Amino acid sequence: MGSTPSESFKARLLSRENLITNTAGIAPGYLQANLLALPAAYASDFYDLCLRNPVACPLLGVTVQGNPNVVQPAGCIQSEDFDMRTDFPLYRVYQHGKQVESRNEVLNGWSLDHVGFLIGCSFSFEEALRSAGLTPRHHVTGSMVPMYRSHLPLLPAGVFTDCKCVVSMRPYLPEEIERACGVTPQVAVQEMGTTIDGLVFAHEPGHMLVTDWLVTDLPRLLPGTIWNGTSSII
Repeated sequence: MGSTPSESFKARLLSRENLITNTAGIAPGYLQANLLALPAAYASDFYDLCLRNPVACPLLGVTVQGNPNVVQPAGCIQSEDFDMRTDFPLYRVYQHGKQVESRNEVLNGWSLDHVGFLIGCSFSFEEALRSAGLTPRHHVTGSMVPMYRSHLPLLPAGVFTDCKCVVSMRPYLPEEIERACGVTPQVAVQEMGTTIDGLVFAHEPGHMLVTDWLVTDLPRLLPGTIWNGTSSII
C-alpha cells in the first residue's frame, strides 16, 4: 500500500467496521467480488465449475486453504491486514444447502479446512454505464438490483450438477441489457443440499468485497490463471 490509502482499501475498512451496506457505486474503477467459501474437499470441484462457466462464475481470487488473510494472485488484495472473514459488509451462512444465518463477520466457523473463492460481480461494470449516461435505476433509488433464477444450465463439475444460472436485471432498451453474475455460485451450493457437508460462507447479495483489481485488469484475468487447485498459482 502507498502512503495514501486506496479507495478499495478504505471501502474494505468501512465494511469491516459495519459502516457500508449496499456496495453499489462504491470505489468506482475497482472490481467488486462475491464470496463462496467451502470445505476443501469440494474446492477443486467448485474451481472446475468456475472454469467451465466463466461468464456466470468469473474467478478473481482464491484464499490459501485455512488462511483467510492471503488471496492469490497477490494483486487481488494488496493490504496486509485483510481478512476474508470480516471485510465483506454482510455474510450468509449455509449448511446442507439452506441459509441458517446472516452475520457481519464469520470469525466463528471458518476453519483450517475452508477455501474462499472471490467471484466477479456485475457491480464492477456499472461505472462504465454511469459514465455513458446510463446510470442503473437501483443507483438512483438506493435499492437492490433485481435478481432472478433462470433455467440456463451451468456445465457440471464434480458434485455440482444440475445447477442453474442467476441473472440480474437493469431496465434499459433491449440492446443495452447486460447479463450479470455473482449469486449463481450460492444457488449452486443450495441446489446441492446435503451433498456438501460443513458450513459454507457467502456474501449477502449486494454486499460485496472491493478488491484491488482495477476494471482495466479484467482482460488479463483469464479462466485457468488464478489457481491450480492447491495453494499455488498456475
